[in-house]
Amino acid sequence: MGIAKRIFGAFRRNSSAISFVILVGFLVMMSSVGYHILAYDSSEFLKEPEAQQYENSVGKVVVMDEWARTKYYWSHNLRVANLYVVTTPSYLSFHSSAFTGYSVGIATSYWYHVLGANASAALTFLAGIFVHGVLELTGAFIIAGATLRAAWNFWKGVGHIASVSGKSGKIWPWGLSRRERKKLREYKDRAKEFLADFVILVGLGTFLIFLAGPIESYVSPSVMATFGEALLLAITFLVIIAFLYFSIFAWGLGAMKRDIRAVYGDVKLAFKRKWRPTQLSFLMFVVFTAFFFVLLIFLP
Repeated sequence: MGIAKRIFGAFRRNSSAISFVILVGFLVMMSSVGYHILAYDSSEFLKEPEAQQYENSVGKVVVMDEWARTKYYWSHNLRVANLYVVTTPSYLSFHSSAFTGYSVGIATSYWYHVLGANASAALTFLAGIFVHGVLELTGAFIIAGATLRAAWNFWKGVGHIASVSGKSGKIWPWGLSRRERKKLREYKDRAKEFLADFVILVGLGTFLIFLAGPIESYVSPSVMATFGEALLLAITFLVIIAFLYFSIFAWGLGAMKRDIRAVYGDVKLAFKRKWRPTQLSFLMFVVFTAFFFVLLIFLP
């Protein structure tokens, strides 16, 4: 099987999760921009801790030369990508990608307010960060989608094991009947394909994030300056980026809707005390989501 066909197949099988990640990420991003622009006047927003943290982080980076910034971006972004993979069962990558959307909203709102409620400045900044962000964010979305699917299936597998053990009283997989062992072997090829998809997409996402580092250091600043002098060009670029992400999202929309309906059906069965392994996947997703929000609220 050719590598292009293998990558396409991996994307197709993970399209539902990737589309869901893109949908949530951009909804959070747009909500963040809208809220922080409409709910604050400029003087109030710039006193907010989040705005000051962003200002401090920018100040830390601008004093570096291009090569130092590139190494900094590689160190930070690739370390985060590795953390996503290691913590796959916690759904951390999904929640972090949503938080990235929120942070982009903070950054865009900062430039809107710091330059005196200037919408053109916000659009220029947003277009400028997507020069490298189209690689960095896409890489993060791909990894988040792959780990979201992996985490969901991990907990589904745990739920299935619990179901088999609970019904038979056996210590799974020891003590399974011949029929149960045969059924287990049927999943072997699917598990190999699933693992290969995971490795391919994580590798591709990591490579895109790696490429974004030097572009962010060497290319984005000059392109952002050009956008500042030609707002129509910035808007055109943003329209192209929006079309790109909408196309990726639309490709997996059908699969995403199918999976959401299936999850909704399994949740309804839970209230009727009918067990399905995916109910554990959904429960753990809710638990980790609640834990993530608690961390955001109480951590400085």
